[in-house]
Amino acid sequence: MSHGKESNVKFLPTKIHGVLDYVVGIALILAPNLFQFSSVGGPAVWVPRILGVGLIVYSVFTNYEWGAIRVLPMTYHLAVDFVAAMFLAISPFVFGFTNHGLNAWLPHVVVGVAVIAVVLVSKTQPGTAARSSGTSGSLAAPASWTPAAPSASPRQPGSWMPGATEADRRAEMNRLRPQS
Repeated sequence: MSHGKESNVKFLPTKIHGVLDYVVGIALILAPNLFQFSSVGGPAVWVPRILGVGLIVYSVFTNYEWGAIRVLPMTYHLAVDFVAAMFLAISPFVFGFTNHGLNAWLPHVVVGVAVIAVVLVSKTQPGTAARSSGTSGSLAAPASWTPAAPSASPRQPGSWMPGATEADRRAEMNRLRPQS
């Protein structure tokens, strides 16, 4: 696999992944009622609800088309997705609620495995709309960004990397740019 390009296995655009994030987040919150296992109580109920709320919250902070405060790189988002999905899938066995009927534990396993599959096929770079949104708070600079000429002062207050020198900012920009 080459380092400059994503694998052909990663075909799901971040724009679609983002829609799935919010839909799955809401579905996880509602799952105990939808699948009629809210009376089981305990981890069977709070695990999907907490993970659903968490999914919506970190999606708001993800640097993709559906993120409102774009500070979390998609690669980190996918890592959190993966860990949360693994936890969801194994939670019926870890917390021992597999004896409460299929409707109480099978949704955890099915959704967990499905989210892992989505993570494995999701692209790690958002489309140009998310990357070039300018003042969105993104860690990645717009494609049209060019570094400013160095000033007489070694530090530029109010910059996107407060307290950093121009050399530090340039090194970080080079690190963040996709390698071709």
